[in-house]
Amino acid sequence: MTALEKVLESIPPSISQAALSKLDYALTTESSFGLPGSSRKRSVDDFTKSQDKHAFESDAVDATNLVDKLASLSISPSYLYLDHEGNPAWAGSTSGLPLIDMLNNRSGSGTSSVPSASEHGESPGEEPGDFNQETYFPGRKATQVGLEPIIVWSRVTSLIPVDLMNTLIRTYMATTHLLWPFLHIPTFLKDYATPSSWGEPGFASLVVAICTIASRHVDDPRARSDPNDPASSGKHYFTLFSQLRDFPHNESGNVYYIQATFLAAVYLIGGGKLAKAFALLAESITLSIDSGLHRSLDHYDLTDKIWSEIRKRTFWSIFCWDKQAAAAFGRPPMIRLRDCDLEEPLDVDDQYLSDETTSQPANQPSRIRPFIHMIRLHVVLERVLDGCNLPAVFPSSSFLTKAAAIGQDRALESAEELLQEWRNQLPEDLKYTQATIASKDAYRLTQSERLHCLEQLTSMLVYRHKFSTAAIASEKLSEIQIEDQDGIVNRSRQQYQHIAQQTALTIIAAHSHISRRGLLTHYGVHVIHQLTQAGRTLVAVVLQSRKNKEKSSMSVSLEGLRVAVGLLRQFAIRYGCGTRSSDVLVEFCRVCQIPVEDEAHIPSIGQAWLRPVPLKSETAARKRKDSKSPTNGGLFMPLPMQLNESEGSNANINENFIQNATNASPESGILGGSNNNADSAADILELLNQGKFDVDALLDSTSQAGRVLDVHDFGLLAPPEASTFMSFAPDFNNL
Repeated sequence: MTALEKVLESIPPSISQAALSKLDYALTTESSFGLPGSSRKRSVDDFTKSQDKHAFESDAVDATNLVDKLASLSISPSYLYLDHEGNPAWAGSTSGLPLIDMLNNRSGSGTSSVPSASEHGESPGEEPGDFNQETYFPGRKATQVGLEPIIVWSRVTSLIPVDLMNTLIRTYMATTHLLWPFLHIPTFLKDYATPSSWGEPGFASLVVAICTIASRHVDDPRARSDPNDPASSGKHYFTLFSQLRDFPHNESGNVYYIQATFLAAVYLIGGGKLAKAFALLAESITLSIDSGLHRSLDHYDLTDKIWSEIRKRTFWSIFCWDKQAAAAFGRPPMIRLRDCDLEEPLDVDDQYLSDETTSQPANQPSRIRPFIHMIRLHVVLERVLDGCNLPAVFPSSSFLTKAAAIGQDRALESAEELLQEWRNQLPEDLKYTQATIASKDAYRLTQSERLHCLEQLTSMLVYRHKFSTAAIASEKLSEIQIEDQDGIVNRSRQQYQHIAQQTALTIIAAHSHISRRGLLTHYGVHVIHQLTQAGRTLVAVVLQSRKNKEKSSMSVSLEGLRVAVGLLRQFAIRYGCGTRSSDVLVEFCRVCQIPVEDEAHIPSIGQAWLRPVPLKSETAARKRKDSKSPTNGGLFMPLPMQLNESEGSNANINENFIQNATNASPESGILGGSNNNADSAADILELLNQGKFDVDALLDSTSQAGRVLDVHDFGLLAPPEASTFMSFAPDFNNL
């Protein structure tokens, strides 16, 4: 036990207290050390005292096991340091630096890489990092990177006039900032009006990136590279953004630069430039890791409370977008929750966040709260992606097959459990209920609808995956004529299909409702992704329903498809990805002979966005089918463009939909058993206009994505701390 005590005493103060909490939990649970149930409440001291009663051999074995378990706890997973430019940088445990740091502290021959201020008697006004500038590389100075502020300011304002820049920043605060509130607005506005801040290209890049992404929400021709083309909004600003990135700048540790890179990636995704967009998104993740944004700084004396929160908000925004892009494009996530130990942002608005206090008034819910619940929902989405992407099978290597399957057990089931827990924790005022829908509070409505649609998307991915596997299994069982099992699988397939259809229709109906309220312009690219995924789900439902002659399900899905395409067409006015998504969806429908649009309305010009590569085994079969087809393959019997009233009225279709929506949810618990299900079903039926949605109404620019923001919109949605930002510029005469 002497060796064990030395190990315990050697843990330096800089080691994360969270690790010691894990150790205490491990020592007091049966699962970690095999202690009997009556001993679970023992403390660490009780445990060590009890071991003296055992024989020496048993004592040595226990000590060895404990030391092995301590090995993963005694070395910090983070090593935060200041790089050659004086910016925070991060290295993990496998770099070897945390081990050296721990052993150096154990021997007492040096100081920790980042000790606390109290250990060194620092005053609050001293700059973090001053204490060890002479301990490591004495005599060397950090490289200062920067430009003359007036040069950067002149370069930016030569393309973006000051009045337009102010308008775009106000617009950003009333739109994108509400979705991803990583800015601390008082700090940002202070830097915006401070001339010296413009000497840092990272800050200038952020301002330009904000103007770039906000340009899609204004109708000023100056914000377009082609005044007559709304889709060209911000393109010339992105060119300026790229030029600013060529200036000498600090990359690692510069939070403004990371934020700018992230916003540029979001802008390019909206423009349909996916390769460049994913490269920038990957860069923002890489820079976040390099700077330690994904790790807790609670035990480092590095930043004040405000910048600590900015770092948290920035990383979690990037984390969420990584999951959003992975779900929308079928890509693997680039960073996962297991790689992080960062706490959630504080549930405090900007005006109540300072170094002295972080207290939100009890009777005033913060505007950060929806963002916190959005983070948690994206964590669930990450687990859903794990469950939907089945482990690969390597026919030539059992080793790779076994390795690929590790950690994949019950991924989908655990995701459903997490989703239900998320629902249970969601506050009432953020739930998408009839009261919320009728509310005149635009912020509450848009935030609750956003959470609701992401929840529905997550559920849809789960049950679309189950639907697809059940459909394949049903076909296989039919081929080998196992009728009993085929019937069971077919019933499961029908249930999964219905739930996937319901969630898809709910997403479309919710966005349609927001559109009719004239608020869809406040949203971003995520709406396009959700409408696209919902549309693809409905295409699958139509194909399966046609095969099984389920006419009611097919008819409702067709109407939902037409609404989704109509909304995507409206987004295409300003978003390149809207054009891509609508074109691909309509083309799939055309090839499968699903009547979503008349042939005369389908554009004959544009990009060939997607042409599937045939499988080797299917090439010959496809050629045979093509030779027999009078049109594009003749794979399916065409559907009529209008519903056949003799086969069933719209009222019957709606009654069937209501009955299915009412009966399925309580039994299956799919949508959480919440009261939102009936509301969603009723909302769907209302918006589908008794089976025939007025798609022409989507072309009304006063209620669609083409509508731009005005002063009234900004007053409704902009954060209170932004109300003082009207029209000003930095005073370079006082530089």
